[in-house]
Amino acid sequence: MSPERIQELVRILWNEVESGEQLQEFILKYADELDQDFLAGIAALVQQAKESGNENAGRFFSQIGQSLLALLTPSDVLRRASLKAEQASYLVRILLENVNSPEDLSRFAAEYIVECDPCFFAVLEHRAETEKAEGNEGNARFLRETGKILQQIRMEKKPDEADS
Repeated sequence: MSPERIQELVRILWNEVESGEQLQEFILKYADELDQDFLAGIAALVQQAKESGNENAGRFFSQIGQSLLALLTPSDVLRRASLKAEQASYLVRILLENVNSPEDLSRFAAEYIVECDPCFFAVLEHRAETEKAEGNEGNARFLRETGKILQQIRMEKKPDEADS
């Protein structure tokens, strides 16, 4: 998560969360973004507030951080990770079913490149290893080469995403 997004979420917390119910609403609304980076940002704010003598901010973010840790249980993290893996597997299936030419790959990339995240590439690599282990060298090579091309396309798209 970018430092700017962490700051934006912290501002929302500071300005809008005054009760446990509002914290629950915040978590429901932003659950997919409340990751380790965000929690580390909260911890840094607590430390900063203590160092600057801002007891109110320190106490607020300390309580929020403790509540978030309690509410964002490992089962939530596992649930999200499992969902991401399922989505990545589905995307690999679409790739295998629909990509038979460079034109097909271009269409696939145009439609799905945003969803081709590290989890997708891990699932794709695992599938390539499975194909190789089963003696399907051609399929394994196709999957690896396709993965490299998609990673290149994704890297080329990143600067464009930053502009929008």
